Amino acid sequence: MMNKYTLGTVLGTALLGVAKSKLGSGVRIKKGYKEIFEATLYVTLNEHYFLPLEEQQIRQDILDQIKSIVESYGAIFNGYEIMEFEQELGFEIVIDYSMQIDISKTHFSEQQIEAYVMNDFESELYNIGDQIHFMLNENNIFPDNVNVGDFITKHSYIHPYTQSKSGEWVPYTSSTADSKLRKR
Repeated sequence: MMNKYTLGTVLGTALLGVAKSKLGSGVRIKKGYKEIFEATLYVTLNEHYFLPLEEQQIRQDILDQIKSIVESYGAIFNGYEIMEFEQELGFEIVIDYSMQIDISKTHFSEQQIEAYVMNDFESELYNIGDQIHFMLNENNIFPDNVNVGDFITKHSYIHPYTQSKSGEWVPYTSSTADSKLRKR
């Protein structure tokens, strides 16, 4: 014969199981939007001011500072490339250098993303360019100019969202690895 405490535990567990089965999964997913913006900043340096960047440690220090500036705007520093080009000034050939800095930023939204988001990214690019210019000046590397590239590319995706424990809607990422079960 069962005592009343054991019976209460068994009945309580059964009722809880039935209640939870009626609620379904605690995970709620809905459709959202993901936009990835990509752009390039161009830093033009004459040969004299480029020379310090040929030293690997100085270049790495500058790149670390550029990365920090870019990340302070929630963007991603995707890398850089240095190109050399010649231009003729009168009877003299001058060698200049251009450092291309590739930047991207991802924006998630529950609603279709409006045009102002791209305009905000473009404004942030100009601010990033100004801060890079200022930082280079502080490091005695005086660029001729820092320009935002003519093209900002945008990649749009529809992306699933889930509600976090705090109630905020965040992009859904699966926590399970790909199944090894046979697909039919």
